[in-house]
Amino acid sequence: LVITDLRYYFFEVYDHYVLGGINTKVATEVAYYLDEQDEAQDVYFFGFPRMGYDSLSTIAYLVPDIQAEDVLEPLLTSPTWRLNQPTIFIFLPERIAELDYVRTAYPDGTYREVKQKNGDLLFLSYEVP
Repeated sequence: LVITDLRYYFFEVYDHYVLGGINTKVATEVAYYLDEQDEAQDVYFFGFPRMGYDSLSTIAYLVPDIQAEDVLEPLLTSPTWRLNQPTIFIFLPERIAELDYVRTAYPDGTYREVKQKNGDLLFLSYEVP
């Protein structure tokens, strides 16, 4: 029985279990992604209602110098935000449809997807220089 428990808890459980849940995984990967970027960037986060940029302290802990603005309401038209510096738009998969509005308003950006090892999409970004 002890050997079975040890094998399960030290090997098998983590084959399918995400410690902290999927939002923790997303927050960690967003933080790693932002840590690779220049600090002088604005960030717009499209994650509500599932999660906000500050809803988990993971991002603030790993990249404390980068602040983001949560976009709470879904976009219904292209935004008219004035971008004063390079800007990153981060979208969770359920808000991917709003990317088209952002692309229309700021067509010079670069699209990037961040996926899990199994290929599932965690988030995507659109970087505007």
